[in-house]
Amino acid sequence: MLPAYTYSDLMSEINLISLSPNLVVEVLSYSLVGLAIPLLTFTRGEQLNKQVILISCRVHPGETNSSYMCRGLLNWLASDQPLVK
Repeated sequence: MLPAYTYSDLMSEINLISLSPNLVVEVLSYSLVGLAIPLLTFTRGEQLNKQVILISCRVHPGETNSSYMCRGLLNWLASDQPLVK
């Protein structure tokens, strides 16, 4: 069983990767209890007609596994790996 992945964990992770020049962090909306729901946009350059991939993680509170998968994906997208470019 994985340890809990909290909202604070998510915001700390976003803070760490927010230094990536290819990342824009915005507030998409707010939860029923008033927590900001972040929208992260990774982009490289100003191309027209870009393909878009929407990734949604952890829709329900018990989905801890998806939070850790999303964390790995976000770290990879914020990296300088050649495949990401």
